[in-house]
Amino acid sequence: HLGAGHSGPDWRAPTPTRPRRQRPAVNPRPTPHHLLRRRADRRRNDSPAVCTLTAPACPAIPPTTPLTAPGVGGSIPPDSPNPLKIRRLGRFCRIPDLCSIGYTTRLSEYNPTAPCPAGQRQLLDRQNLSLDIQPRRHILAPIVNDSPARAIELHRSALVADLHCDSILAHLKGERELDRRSATGHLDLPRLADGGVKLQVFAIWPDPKTLRPGELDPFVQRGAEAVKELCARNADRLALAMSPADAFAIAGSGRIAAVIAVEGGHALEGRLERLQQWNTAGVSLLTITWCNSNELADSSGDENKPHNGLSPLGRDAIRELNRLGMIVDVSHCSDAAFFQILETSAAPVIASHSGIRARRDHNRNLTDDQLKALAASRGVMGMVFLPCFLNADENKASITDVIAGIDHVVQLVGPDFVGIGSDFDGFAGSLAGLEDVSKLPTITDRLLHLGYSETAIRCILGANFLRVWQEVTQAAGRSRDS
Repeated sequence: HLGAGHSGPDWRAPTPTRPRRQRPAVNPRPTPHHLLRRRADRRRNDSPAVCTLTAPACPAIPPTTPLTAPGVGGSIPPDSPNPLKIRRLGRFCRIPDLCSIGYTTRLSEYNPTAPCPAGQRQLLDRQNLSLDIQPRRHILAPIVNDSPARAIELHRSALVADLHCDSILAHLKGERELDRRSATGHLDLPRLADGGVKLQVFAIWPDPKTLRPGELDPFVQRGAEAVKELCARNADRLALAMSPADAFAIAGSGRIAAVIAVEGGHALEGRLERLQQWNTAGVSLLTITWCNSNELADSSGDENKPHNGLSPLGRDAIRELNRLGMIVDVSHCSDAAFFQILETSAAPVIASHSGIRARRDHNRNLTDDQLKALAASRGVMGMVFLPCFLNADENKASITDVIAGIDHVVQLVGPDFVGIGSDFDGFAGSLAGLEDVSKLPTITDRLLHLGYSETAIRCILGANFLRVWQEVTQAAGRSRDS
């Protein structure tokens, strides 16, 4: 029997000789922090195995130069072993000698599709996509964020990467200069620095509705030149990265790494030799389709799907991208093309700017089966900020939807397979809470408040993408050696 006015738990059983002491109405007592720490320590120590991983070659990073905001915090020890010895921490591990630039990685032994022997390729079983992963809240830190300064420090020390923006188009059209701060648009160099971004993918989108045959390739070349000219004019702030090693070196010098992408395989016009030309010009990533189906694959946004997924030419394009070490992007692809690309590619792929179909039923968003398949192939999805992809009522979309989308992926497959793909300057208006790129530290703050560990947050902010890029580069090297 509970006493009058008592609404809390019955902490002490009543006795016939002594009346029970009345307690105020409170919530059940939370687990003390020291007990949470003990539990976390037990989880860390339950798997004391040591594994060997190869660190990316970064000879250009000054090993003793302090890296400070707006660049990267901390420094890389000059005597860092290579290969690195990593102690396993539960399911995830962190490379201590590269943690100053936010690089984290996943142990291959926990990957259900570990790399195949040379010359072999594993096919995805679309009927059995359940990963051998039972995501627990082991990614949660024992103590939630209790200081905005902690979020700022973590964000500034992480290698923050945005996997997609269309800002170079505004530059090409003469609408605004990205060198200077602007009151319009979502992104420019000053606001990139404010947002703590260390790597920005600039997408070149040749509009198939306005450009005629023969004009697509010159437009791509002009876009690549525009990015390189932007880097040349702002050499102290921005530099072109064509490899993961470039990205680490640029971030280590306190600058922003610019990565060039082409959005839409229609720009190839069926000529795969252009991939080599684009790669030579600085392009590192190709989004296979846009809203229109093309010679390579069907688009999720086009009712006309002539290939039932990926065409034979598209399969050749994927193999050529693998050979060149260029990243394959499956955003905008139809569901059938998505799975066929994953089956064809010898390297991980990304979905640079997509959402979660379980939360918002839109053809541009990924299903849970697609997310599981992407994780099984060691790929990464960039969480998009486009309001209509986040909420059925786009006027109500906000940063809360972005965080919920990230958390959905983490709870489904873990924190190693999701990143940020804003699509800034690719849509009109703005998203509440993430009005422009300068607001990206808010994501770090929100994830800390949810209880995410710093290691998991570093993965999400950019380390996952760098891991994919490194594996793409390694796959290209194996292809050349074979």
